[in-house]
Parts: sequence; structure tokens; C-alpha cells
Amino acid sequence: MEVINLTPLFAARRIAAELLRRSGIDYFTLSEKEGPAFRLDPAKIDLVVDIAGRAAYREQPWLETRDRDVEHCRRMLRRDLIRELAVGMVLSGY
Repeated sequence: MEVINLTPLFAARRIAAELLRRSGIDYFTLSEKEGPAFRLDPAKIDLVVDIAGRAAYREQPWLETRDRDVEHCRRMLRRDLIRELAVGMVLSGY
């Protein structure tokens, strides 16, 4: 049994929630030439995960954050953003 450090995930969710509040889901999507954007930008997700990893270290420097913890954070944040994108699509009539 392995223990996963969830501190980066919680920090990433806080950061993403603030970005969603300020800029909406458009912050995390790739711009499309025509019509609305329905693809997430991996660079923006990586940026949030990186910032969250540093925030997690500041909050709990004694708790080691391994690569698999960061990868888990990335996957879960992506799932959360896909859910937000899907809700936005449904609400807009797509």
C-alpha cells in the first residue's frame, strides 16, 4: 500500500477555482480559429500543477512530494476541468 501526498492536489484545486472564478474555463482551453474551444491546454494545467507543488512545499515542507503525487494531481485536476468544460458545453447548448 502506498501513501499519496494530496497536498499538491488540494492546492491545485484552490488555484484552479480562483482562475475559473476570475477568467472562466476559457483560461484553460486552447483557442480555436472558428467557434468555441473545447480542448484543454496542457501547458496551463502544467503551470497550475507546478505552482501547486511549490505551494504544497511552502505549506508542509516536511512532507515529501514525489513524482507520482504530482502526476496524480495532474490527472485529477484534468478530470475536474473536463467536468467544468462539459457543464459549460451543456449549459451553452452543445
